[in-house]
Amino acid sequence: MSVTREERCSGANISRAVTPGVKMAYTILDAARLSSISRSQIYAEIQSGRLSAIKIGGRTLILHDSLVAWLRSRPRKRSKLESS
Repeated sequence: MSVTREERCSGANISRAVTPGVKMAYTILDAARLSSISRSQIYAEIQSGRLSAIKIGGRTLILHDSLVAWLRSRPRKRSKLESS
């Protein structure tokens, strides 16, 4: 069961269904593990502006919604049948 909750972050409204057991933000290492890519690639995607991240103190965090949106925006690999 999800609960809807509105979060306020730096003056911006962020609202989404909060699912129990799903983190709202990930460290660089967590995001790399979840997406099965290297930490270096995560940093490169942040640096390029394709993946958004926030800083809280000395930590860089990637919001769950940002990680999902970035993954969905990546080009899909076409199968051999589709490319024929």
